[in-house]
Amino acid sequence: MRLSCAKLPWEGRMGPLSQAGKAASGGGVLSLTQEEQGRVRVRSPRHPAATEQGGSRLQLLITLLIVAAIILAAVRIIPVYVRSYEFEDAMRSQAKYAGVNNKSPRQIQQELHRKALELSLPLERKQISVTPAARGVRIAARYTVPIDLVVYTANFTFDFQADTGSVY
Repeated sequence: MRLSCAKLPWEGRMGPLSQAGKAASGGGVLSLTQEEQGRVRVRSPRHPAATEQGGSRLQLLITLLIVAAIILAAVRIIPVYVRSYEFEDAMRSQAKYAGVNNKSPRQIQQELHRKALELSLPLERKQISVTPAARGVRIAARYTVPIDLVVYTANFTFDFQADTGSVY
């Protein structure tokens, strides 16, 4: 019986029956007797991709964790921004129509505070500043919204200003 000893591309050397077989046969073919065939164990080498499979699973797990973290952050942060900019829109609207509606600064402040409560914003009435100006009113509000991101609590600060003159 003749066994071929081919060079394995990922090892860069001869296979398990390497040097002795090459010397004996003169070129990669080894002749073995029946007795020698019983003693020789030919092992098939593992392909390099088989050892990297665990690494690809770890990489997939890390990627999934990052994607989940991004989705969690987006689900918790985006609604806060939407509500805050809806409040800013209400401020601009109050400033725009302040001269037409003839509301006092206190009434405007109360309406904006009601809107902030409706939007579940952590804004107290004293944080809303409404001051009369030459051409209407000037409204300012500054507040911080804490957002729980499981491992970290982020504080987002919003500072909005609206003026009757700047609305037009």
